[in-house]
Amino acid sequence: MRAPSLLTLTRVLAWGAGYGAAFVVAYNYEALPDELPLSRWTVAQKSMFFAVRVPLIHIALIGICELLARGASRVPQQHRETAERAAAALLCTAGVEAWLVAKEILRLPGASPGLTLAQLTLVGVGLSVAGWYARPLFDSGQARTLRWTRVEQVLCALLLATIIALNLPLVMPHARLWRS
Repeated sequence: MRAPSLLTLTRVLAWGAGYGAAFVVAYNYEALPDELPLSRWTVAQKSMFFAVRVPLIHIALIGICELLARGASRVPQQHRETAERAAAALLCTAGVEAWLVAKEILRLPGASPGLTLAQLTLVGVGLSVAGWYARPLFDSGQARTLRWTRVEQVLCALLLATIIALNLPLVMPHARLWRS
């Protein structure tokens, strides 16, 4: 029996953290304050939609990272390990970020500057590591060999549309759609 690959382990971590974060926030909904942050600067009346909005955005981001990982698994064999490591870094970053956001939501109404700093550091380091691993792909021109199937392209478009739809309350904060 073969040991699971790094990419497989990070997929499990990312999806588990993403769904776990959404579940934990939904489960603790009653304990959340009456106003939830719409962004770092505005708030909205508590509703299940606003409680799980950001964890759902992170699940969609994990989905996009998953699609990148699937494309990375189809690069030429001599570059596959490099591409999969970059994809694993993105998946791990997205999963841990989802969990940190859930922790931040559960700490409301108190803000935690340390948690915010941890999120910023995580994203910066995660993107840097992914870029470091992907650099040889760009230097050798192999980044052009990343291909998505039609189904993956449609899924990516749907995930991007989901992220946009979940961010509509930022540009339309007073719309009736968001009020419970």
